Amino acid sequence: MSGYGPPHDQYGRPLPGSPYQQRPSPSSQQYQQPPNTRPNLSQPYQSQQQPRPLPSASQSPQLNLPAGYDMPLNMPLSINNSSRPSSSEEIYAQRQSSNDGLFVRQPSADTIYSTPTTPGTPYEAYPPPHSQYQQMMPTPTSEYSNQYRSDDYPRYRDPYAPGGPLARKRTVRHIELTAQGNLVIDIPVPERVLQFGKYTTGDEFTHMRYTAATTDPNDFSKSFSLRQMEYGRQTEIFIVMTMYNEDDFLLTKTMSAVQKNVAHFCSRNRSKVWGPDGWKKIVVCVVADGRTKIHPRALAVLSTMGCYQDGIAKNQIGGKDVTAHIFEYTTQVCITPDLEVRGHERGVVPVQVLFCLKEKNAKKINSHRWFFNAFGPILR
Repeated sequence: MSGYGPPHDQYGRPLPGSPYQQRPSPSSQQYQQPPNTRPNLSQPYQSQQQPRPLPSASQSPQLNLPAGYDMPLNMPLSINNSSRPSSSEEIYAQRQSSNDGLFVRQPSADTIYSTPTTPGTPYEAYPPPHSQYQQMMPTPTSEYSNQYRSDDYPRYRDPYAPGGPLARKRTVRHIELTAQGNLVIDIPVPERVLQFGKYTTGDEFTHMRYTAATTDPNDFSKSFSLRQMEYGRQTEIFIVMTMYNEDDFLLTKTMSAVQKNVAHFCSRNRSKVWGPDGWKKIVVCVVADGRTKIHPRALAVLSTMGCYQDGIAKNQIGGKDVTAHIFEYTTQVCITPDLEVRGHERGVVPVQVLFCLKEKNAKKINSHRWFFNAFGPILR
């Protein structure tokens, strides 16, 4: 038959003697699948390429360097006899002995000499990688090590702490006790307290009296006295204000109202009992239940009025425990609930204040015992 392709019969089978008569089947031995070309990851990779030989010393070194690479000519060569193979030693030794000017074996001043790795080998010379940085760093001397001590770091220091610029100077003074063995002292008040008052002379305005009570309220009148008795005054009204831990707002609200009432008695000109000196017949007693329980802002208000000073109270007197701290002062300062300080120019009159600060918290009934049993019999 004629046509394109291999010769075949009428049934399409190739004729005998044709090269396309028989094809090898995949299962026959003549047909072999090509070997697997994927690498075996379980076995270490072995490159079949031969290592590139290093150029000899006689060849021009500039031809073997990459483009744009500039190798310094004064870099000393490092040789480590204990880790490099013999072929590398020979190659580097050959480069060392060459006279092409590329490698210089003479060590410089920055070369560091280390001990040999094996006995009998010469000392190893290698350039320090940080020689240019060592010149900028200071030498680790004792002064440099003490430069960054923890004591030299700036720290916050309390100015009121001992040794600080605003530290309160502690004054130690020996005070003689009274004949009954009691501690009674008169302490000057600050000058700013007197600036608001009309009267600037007299001990009751310039000094505050402190008395450390060491007895029970029932026995107070037997061993102690008050300043009103020394002045020979007759008390007509005795007001008590008991407090626990009320803040400054409640204290100023009550105290300012009492001071207004005292000013009202002093404004009565037609009365036989009251008048301009009516404040001498009124005593205001403030009893605080516990020295550790009172509000600190309440103490600040009393200090502004001149009726209290910090750092005076004592725990024991003559081996006896102090039960109450008594502060006596005739104040001429009124503090409103808005914390506005008023003086005599606003109609404030002097008020005799008796501040009793109990050492321990003994409840309200004990506070009233100090008012009725301790101070009442003295003032009559």
